[in-house]
Amino acid sequence: MGNLSSQTAIACTLTDAETRDRRTLARRTVIPKITAYERLSNGVVLVFENAATCRAQVAEFIVLEQGCCGFLTFELEPDLAVLDGLLRLTITGPQGAEEVIDMFVSAALESPHVQVA
Repeated sequence: MGNLSSQTAIACTLTDAETRDRRTLARRTVIPKITAYERLSNGVVLVFENAATCRAQVAEFIVLEQGCCGFLTFELEPDLAVLDGLLRLTITGPQGAEEVIDMFVSAALESPHVQVA
């Protein structure tokens, strides 16, 4: 969804208070809906049920995260319902973004329904 320029800094722009608020929002809306995750060499795939409400919440989460972590790329697939009924959010980043990506992995582990894909 986003392009990384060679001048994009690898740093979140949220303040500590904004980070706490974002985590609270994620824990309330997106994290409980994660059903599986897969660690990639440069990111993570978070898997959700492909329901309209979930898709809307994940899409809103992406917009928020793109605003503070412009160095990450967010890809939401599929655009239309598919046979397996799953929604996949792939989050990738450049070398040096591992710490931030690890936060998404940690969030996935908070979900009561998560399985390693």
